Amino acid sequence: MITYLLYSTTSLGVSFLIYLLLLKNGKSFVFNRFYLLLTFLLCLSSPLFQIETSFQSPLVSELSTTKFISENNIIEENIQAVTVETINKPFIVNPIPHFAWIVYLLISAVFLVRFSRNLIRINKSLEKTNPVIDGLQLVLLDNETNPFSFFNYLFVNKKQFQDGKLTPSIISHEKIHSRQLHTIDTIIIEFILCLFWFNPFIWLYKKAISE
Repeated sequence: MITYLLYSTTSLGVSFLIYLLLLKNGKSFVFNRFYLLLTFLLCLSSPLFQIETSFQSPLVSELSTTKFISENNIIEENIQAVTVETINKPFIVNPIPHFAWIVYLLISAVFLVRFSRNLIRINKSLEKTNPVIDGLQLVLLDNETNPFSFFNYLFVNKKQFQDGKLTPSIISHEKIHSRQLHTIDTIIIEFILCLFWFNPFIWLYKKAISE
């Protein structure tokens, strides 16, 4: 576990540093998006598939020799020996205390509940029938929020919509998000954040992907 955390955190840090130095200020938003998603998923998954090479001594080894054959082929001796080696497994101490695991599971559970609750709220909001604007199903909300898309749904504050503050540029912007399936990016990063909330680079990736 410690090895996985070390590898994944280091690789995430290096990948994000490359993004900051070489890609962030560029205009290739589509490339930046796929770079962030690809490196994000690879850095978290690749340490799980590392192949470790180890050499183990066999517990039972059989030695067979046939030597000392006389010139007249009279004496032929077979020597077989079986050697049994006892290997004592070292006692491995769990580097992560049980208390730390309990804290991790509790916090992860809080994030998962929050994540599930948000999805349920969005699903309930979709039950309301609202007009379609430029191919996006409009969902009017009573609470204060900035316009955002969820697949082909556009969520916007009701008062903001009634006051005519939903400009064509906002609709066009959110339509691009919908067409390029940015909702999937958000769902992936939010779910992984529930499990790796302690990793600071996960939060940096979330902010960069959202931007």
